[in-house]
Amino acid sequence: MLKTITTHSQIIPDEYQNELIQIGERVSENSFRIGDIANHCIFMNRQSGNDITKQNVYAAIAEFCGRQARTVRYYSEIAMCYPPIVRQKYSEIKFDTFRFASRFANWEEILEYAMQGIDIYGHPHTVDSLIARFGYPTEKEVTTTTDFLDMVASLRKKIFKIPMSGDVRRLIVDALQRIEEAVQMTEAH
Repeated sequence: MLKTITTHSQIIPDEYQNELIQIGERVSENSFRIGDIANHCIFMNRQSGNDITKQNVYAAIAEFCGRQARTVRYYSEIAMCYPPIVRQKYSEIKFDTFRFASRFANWEEILEYAMQGIDIYGHPHTVDSLIARFGYPTEKEVTTTTDFLDMVASLRKKIFKIPMSGDVRRLIVDALQRIEEAVQMTEAH
């Protein structure tokens, strides 16, 4: 007969639990740090009058830290949403929780709720718990360039599933490409 497992700590052996918690903390710290560096480099290049776009900065940082430029842009946007004083207040919360909360107008309520998990479980509520409580953000709550570009990329994928003529599909794909380029040009300045 199979034993019933009711908690995550029954699934993961004790010797891995603390290591995984530490890894999660380092990933969260590093994500914010990469975002902060990107934002600082963007500011410094603008102050110096350099003809450098945000995308140039993201690509350069990505090369040094082994990430994609898109990932660096994402870190930058989330870091910009939360000043250090907010991060300090919620220091036990992981980067993904901040990312999730940034998509909502009531982000502080979400972070406060996440912190309540510490009293119950010894750690903040997970993003999965937050989704169960607050749901997924709607398109109206898209708040970052990355969110918007992800939405456009999703539309591009879906367009190939809809039956239509090749000419109409090409027009739509071209229009989505122009939207992406316009957003990236706007972001560059």
